[in-house]
Amino acid sequence: MVTLQENLYKIHDFVVDRIHTLCESDIDDAYAVHCEFKEWMDPETKFTDVISLEYIGDEDGGNI
Repeated sequence: MVTLQENLYKIHDFVVDRIHTLCESDIDDAYAVHCEFKEWMDPETKFTDVISLEYIGDEDGGNI
């Protein structure tokens, strides 16, 4: 099972890669993504509140 910390690292890496990709074609979208995740990107921020919800699905593993 993947831990919350592993998921956060995956999301952080995805966002950074996405910003770099968007910078090549659409700087406004790259800036919008940066603003959305700004507190994750600021090295001066020591703690960020994260709320995690347990996965809810049906018996077959599909989304509800």
